[in-house]
Amino acid sequence: MNLGITVSYIIGGLMLISILTLNNTVMQDSYKHTVEMTTGTQADEIRRMVMHDMQYLAFGPDSDILNFSDEHIRFKSLYRGQTRVFSWQLKNNGFNETGNPNDKTLQRNGPMDDKPGSTMSKYPAVKFKVTAFSDEEGNVVAASKDQIRSVLIELVVQSSEPVGSYSDGSPRYSETGWRKLFLPDNIMI
Repeated sequence: MNLGITVSYIIGGLMLISILTLNNTVMQDSYKHTVEMTTGTQADEIRRMVMHDMQYLAFGPDSDILNFSDEHIRFKSLYRGQTRVFSWQLKNNGFNETGNPNDKTLQRNGPMDDKPGSTMSKYPAVKFKVTAFSDEEGNVVAASKDQIRSVLIELVVQSSEPVGSYSDGSPRYSETGWRKLFLPDNIMI
């Protein structure tokens, strides 16, 4: 057999393997980047809705924080001239519209009144934590709703599909987080 042809086949094969490896790497990076951007957009959408609703916390003469817990806040406030109720709650049931088993259902209701037909939205989220504080700096956790002077909202959203895997083989999801301390003017003393 001709030595030149054999060397050409070997070099051609190595070049083909290099090109296929480069193509695979570019495709994986593109996929990861797309998933991370989608996750960031989803977290931004939830963030904007939370910011919108929280601006009405303690707004108006009939406003009140109805109840809160680690994963839930419900309050009534003046909204477009009427007293309405806003509610955010992380439910422990899975979010069926994604393939991520870590996703829970983050449900927003509001602004609503006593009549049926309130606006309800559902989002996938891994974490939605509400911490109420009895001071403006967020240092002293409030024991009751009457003590609340500031509210910290923490949100974590993961991608709906895995972007890789850990060394043990479990799937790895892209994750985006956000947190903000809200200081409603009307409940400041």
